[in-house]
Amino acid sequence: MKKHSYGKLIGMSWGWAKEILFRPFILKKWIMLAVIIFLAGQMGGGINLNFNLNRADFEGFIGQINEKAPGVVMPQAPDLSIDPQILTQAIIVGAFIVIFIGIFILLWLWVNSNFSFVFIDSIVRNDASLRVPFHRNKAQGNSYFRWNIVFGLMSLLVFGGIILLPAMQLIRSGAFTAAPIDIRQILLVISRYVPVLLGAGMIFFLIAFFTRNFVLPVMYKKKIGILSAWKVFLGILRKNAGEMLKYILVRIALFILVIIIAIIVAIIGIIALLLVGALVGLIGWLIYAVTPAPAKGVVGTVLGIAAVPIFAFLGFLFIILFIPIPVFFRTFSIHVLGSIDESLDIFAPKTAEEIATEASDAKYKKSMRLVWFTVLSPILFVLVALLLAIAIPNFIVNRGDLLQMRQPGLEKIMPFREMPAPSLLPIRKGTGETVTVYLTNGNSFEAEIARETEHNIAFRVEGGTFVLLRSEILRIEK
Repeated sequence: MKKHSYGKLIGMSWGWAKEILFRPFILKKWIMLAVIIFLAGQMGGGINLNFNLNRADFEGFIGQINEKAPGVVMPQAPDLSIDPQILTQAIIVGAFIVIFIGIFILLWLWVNSNFSFVFIDSIVRNDASLRVPFHRNKAQGNSYFRWNIVFGLMSLLVFGGIILLPAMQLIRSGAFTAAPIDIRQILLVISRYVPVLLGAGMIFFLIAFFTRNFVLPVMYKKKIGILSAWKVFLGILRKNAGEMLKYILVRIALFILVIIIAIIVAIIGIIALLLVGALVGLIGWLIYAVTPAPAKGVVGTVLGIAAVPIFAFLGFLFIILFIPIPVFFRTFSIHVLGSIDESLDIFAPKTAEEIATEASDAKYKKSMRLVWFTVLSPILFVLVALLLAIAIPNFIVNRGDLLQMRQPGLEKIMPFREMPAPSLLPIRKGTGETVTVYLTNGNSFEAEIARETEHNIAFRVEGGTFVLLRSEILRIEK
């Protein structure tokens, strides 16, 4: 039976949160707590890319030429995607990207798992330290990390299987290939699996919810692994199922209240941030205005560089306004657990055995290089992504040029010269000029010359490049 009412537990939790955050208020402590909460993945609160490759326009253009000149067969540029060497290289690059992202995710999951206990430690001890709590609770953090890997893989398999079943059924039924697409049939098939999907989602949600709220504090208190902690919690759950249901309802009510408060705080914070930003911008403008003309370029560059960390810090200050929310909720779940089972009260005075095991923190003052590498890994990830984004297209284009040289009739790419046929006007390659191409069947079109050989000429139009035999061209005019 629960020792305290939820009203008293809420008051106790908010009182301890105020003790941590405001008695006294120390900005450094808030910043350290923000780092801990962020790395624990408990900080309370898409990119739409539209690429138009004009492929349809290009295909329509080719279709018009073929329609006007049905006797002319337009040779297409070689399909580079099916080249075995390029395919192998693409697989290698893709595997590298997948492995890199996988390592990145695992590192962050490891950091999140371990800092979940650093966060509990900082709440219980009212101390926003990093290194000692990290190593002191590393055994529990690593146990939670292994749990997260298994739990995540199980979630993917279950939800992937549930989604795959209707997808396979719809594919076999031909619902996606029918003309028009039978939306009613698709919705009918999907609706049969919605209850299963929602049921599985609720089960996984409750497992994750109870793990974070109660199992982690049990691990922290008893210094045990997650499976042993789950056995302890399941015993509590069997005896206090009604209390756990009531806790979930109270959490939902508190969550709604916190959203309202967060919106108000966000509005006030944004207004303050805009005012401070405007003041900083005004100071920068005044400095730039009084700067002599010869030095304006240098001063403008310095001010621009200095503005980046200033506004980043202002943004960070805006984020830490919400720190009381995760601090309160973490404290609240610990108090509820201790109220249900006093032997699991983390705030209770420590026993002589617990004091003896924590007599010295010297052995926990170890390096955290892997943690900081993980924190900085997004920068490394962005740099690698930028390098790949630049290198891969250039590689494909260069590879395409090499492959085209191996095609029949393209054995030797020659610089632009006067064409053998006297009716063809000499044109220089690479000028970017648009030319008019007259075909032997009486039709014509406008394009740019991409390259030429003794037998073929490649033309570039919006959306792509195609090749014609010289025998099919009557003349080319600028």
